[in-house]
Amino acid sequence: MKTPMNYLLVNLAVCDMLVGIFFMPRHLFFEHYQHPEGSLGDFLCKCLTFGILSWPASCASVYTLIAIAWERYNAIMKPHSVRFSIKKIKIAVVLCWVLAFLISLLDLIVVKYDPSIKSCDYKWMAPWAVKLDAAIWLFAVGCLPCLIMLALYGGVIRTLWCSKHKITDVSQRSLHKSRKRVTKAAVTVTVILFVCWMLNLLYYFITSYTPQTPSTNETLTTVAPVFYKISHVLLLLNSSVNPFVYAVQDSRFRRCMSKLLCRWRNTRRPSLPADKSTTQGEAL
Repeated sequence: MKTPMNYLLVNLAVCDMLVGIFFMPRHLFFEHYQHPEGSLGDFLCKCLTFGILSWPASCASVYTLIAIAWERYNAIMKPHSVRFSIKKIKIAVVLCWVLAFLISLLDLIVVKYDPSIKSCDYKWMAPWAVKLDAAIWLFAVGCLPCLIMLALYGGVIRTLWCSKHKITDVSQRSLHKSRKRVTKAAVTVTVILFVCWMLNLLYYFITSYTPQTPSTNETLTTVAPVFYKISHVLLLLNSSVNPFVYAVQDSRFRRCMSKLLCRWRNTRRPSLPADKSTTQGEAL
C-alpha cells in the first residue's frame, strides 16, 4: 500500500478529518459553552470556535486532488518516465498546505468576536476586501483547479477508455484494468468535489458582489440563508464521502480495512480464564 498515490490519499484523509474536527465547535457545540470576549475571544474565533481552520484544510484537499490528478497523468501518459519519489510527494504535500493557508489568510485575519451578536464574525476593513476574498476563493479553489483536473483527466480517460490499441499480454491487461479502477475512483472524487464546492463558492461570490439595496436585502434574507446551509452541508459531505468512494472502488482498501477491523476486534476481545483441568492435562 506504500505507493505515491496512497501517500497523497493519506494527506487527503488528514484534510477531511481536520474539516470535521474544526467544524464541530461551530455546528455541534455552539450552544453548550459561553464564549469569552476580548483578545481571548478573538483568538478562539480564529483557532477553534468559528471553524476558520477548516477552510485551509478544505482548500488543501482541493490541491491534493490536483496532485493526485498529476500523479495519475504521469503514471498513465508517461509510463516509462521516473515516478513520483517520496521526496517529491513531501514537497507536493507541503506546497498544498502552504497555498491553502495563503488563500485562507485574509479570512483568518478579519475574523473577530462580536459581543453585540455574541458570536464570531468577519470584520472586513473595506467592501473591496470581501470582494477580493470571494474572487480568490472562486477562481483559486473552484474554477482553476477544476480546469486543471479536467485537462489532466481528459488525457487519462482518452488513453485508458478511448484507445483503439488492443492489449493482448495478460500482465499488461491486468495493469490496464488496475489503472482504470484507480483513475475511476480519482475522477469520482473530483466530480463530487466540484458538485459540493461550487454552490458555496458561487453563493459567497454572488452575495459579496450584490449591491446592498432594500430589494436585494429582502431577497438575500429569504433565499441566501437556505443556500448557505445547504452549501455547508455539501462541504461536510465532500469530506465524509471520500473514504467510501475509495473503499468501494479499490479491493485493496477493502482488504486492508477488514484486516484492521479484525485486528482491533481481536485486541478488544477479553481473554477467557484457562480451565484448570485442561491446563493440568496439557502439562502432563
